[in-house]
Amino acid sequence: MFLPLCQRSLSKGLKDLCNVFIVTHNVLMDLCEMLPYAEECFPFNKQTLVYKVGEKMFALIPLEKNGIIILKHSSESIEELKESHHGISEPAYLSKNHWIQIDTEYNGLQRHIKDWVEMSYNLVLAGLPKKEQQKYLG
Repeated sequence: MFLPLCQRSLSKGLKDLCNVFIVTHNVLMDLCEMLPYAEECFPFNKQTLVYKVGEKMFALIPLEKNGIIILKHSSESIEELKESHHGISEPAYLSKNHWIQIDTEYNGLQRHIKDWVEMSYNLVLAGLPKKEQQKYLG
């Protein structure tokens, strides 16, 4: 069985967390929480965990669906990404031009999760006012 993800040591880094067959809620949460200044909250309901940086969302994890994460993504590449990867779709309640929903149970997506989480985080940071960016970038 390929589920001992949370037993892996976080000291191995984010990359090792995604070199597995099933990405659980705990792994998705670990990926988001390891990013500097990431904050978690439940602004919508108790079933949707939201991660923010600078009061702006970069990831949503619907807790009632294992292995699903919703991330901000570059609008230029969303259509291409959806066409080239099964398991990537439009999220139900967010802009289809800026957000993707990823079902990590689709084979091959696991190795990209870390990069996509970091990309989402960095897109949100880049969209913050310059003065606020300096607080987070040092």
